Amino acid sequence: MTSIGTYSQEPIYTIKAVSKRTGIKTVTLRAWERRYGLPSPRRSEGGHRLYSEREIETIKWLVARQEEGLSISRAVDLWQQLLAQGFKAVNLSGGMIAWEQAGLPVKKGAAK
Repeated sequence: MTSIGTYSQEPIYTIKAVSKRTGIKTVTLRAWERRYGLPSPRRSEGGHRLYSEREIETIKWLVARQEEGLSISRAVDLWQQLLAQGFKAVNLSGGMIAWEQAGLPVKKGAAK
């Protein structure tokens, strides 16, 4: 397992690149940022959104929760609650993300 925290936080991906990697339309990514504050890309000197590998993995996790039936607002709430409770996102084989806390086993039901 790899902690999502080990993914690069360097903002190098454009919104178009993120859209291609996640399957989420650019207009949807902008709406999520505006409505829910997630993802929160940095801006280039010219004002363009730039995303990190960590943000891409977060988006993939949100998409997986939607595929399980959660609304995007509920998925964002769940992400924030887990972080606030001290859980750490970990990347499982196959690109799935689950949660662990202080070395305890992965939280059940968190991965797709």
